Amino acid sequence: MTVLKFSFPLRLFLCVFLFLNSAVAVRADEADNAAGAQAAEAAFIQRLVEKDGFSADQVRGWLDTAQVRDSILQTMSQPPETRSWPDYRAGFMTEARIRAGVNFWQNNAGWLNLARCEYGVEPQYIVAILGVETFYGRQTGRYPILDALVTLGFHFPPRQQFFQDELEQFLLLAREEHMDPLAHKGSYAGAMGIPQFMPSSYRRWAVDLNRDGVRDIWGEPADAIGSVANYFRSFGWQSGGGFLLPVTVQPSDQLSALMQQPFTERRHTLAEWGALGVDIGATTLPPDTPAWLFSLDDGEQQSWYLGLNNYFVLTRYNRSVYYATTVFQLAQALQQAVVPTVVSCN
Repeated sequence: MTVLKFSFPLRLFLCVFLFLNSAVAVRADEADNAAGAQAAEAAFIQRLVEKDGFSADQVRGWLDTAQVRDSILQTMSQPPETRSWPDYRAGFMTEARIRAGVNFWQNNAGWLNLARCEYGVEPQYIVAILGVETFYGRQTGRYPILDALVTLGFHFPPRQQFFQDELEQFLLLAREEHMDPLAHKGSYAGAMGIPQFMPSSYRRWAVDLNRDGVRDIWGEPADAIGSVANYFRSFGWQSGGGFLLPVTVQPSDQLSALMQQPFTERRHTLAEWGALGVDIGATTLPPDTPAWLFSLDDGEQQSWYLGLNNYFVLTRYNRSVYYATTVFQLAQALQQAVVPTVVSCN
């Protein structure tokens, strides 16, 4: 084999050439990205003018004011969370979070009872959602929402259309609620307030539970409580409904194939799951009860469950079974720690 040897000046020349060539390629990519973002912004402005009646100068002003945040793009580009179930659970099932949840429940008992009466959602699940999302309103996000949505809407191609739609919803929301689009902060993805609603969710499901004429999910726990309850009800929450059935599983190729599907697509009746090798044990639930199969691994053993209707509703807030199971367990812990005052709905 012939080995090529280069003199030092030639090696230096090659290194410089490769460096400059790569720099030119990077600048070309940056120029292409900038041109693509400008074209997307122009199309977005035209859409809001024609569809929503905004002024082109007004929308252009908001887009120009927004700051593109590299930290948001870096966060969104990270691989999906790989924490184990025990680590995930431990991050939320803390004494501090339970104590804070008890205080939140006691301080807002009247609003929680009103939400229960109007929407049929038990208080512990509302409180648990708020506890997991923002530690009951303590951690609602540090990014200007306009910055987050503009950054992701025009500089994050994998989900560009979704975030452009949410930016449109945010600007419509600001107009409807007489909000300054530059004044509010939220998560790096644009989620807002105590319950971390995206703008489209805010417009569709936020409610004015305290009847003060404003749907304020940032500063009014009452409205945050009512909005979560309304969200749950819209997805079919059943008051007093079931959540989880512990089961045992007989492994099979058919069951393994089913488990490759997203959780939300694993919908079968109890009778169908039984025929697939899932041992449900004694239950009073009808055979045609819909359920979704999943498992959790605590490092020592794999435990299997069938999620029932209300558990499925929890996954409409966040698709992760870690998330839904943590909310369920935090709700149980809060319920045990609080002696609720049950008020008649009449």
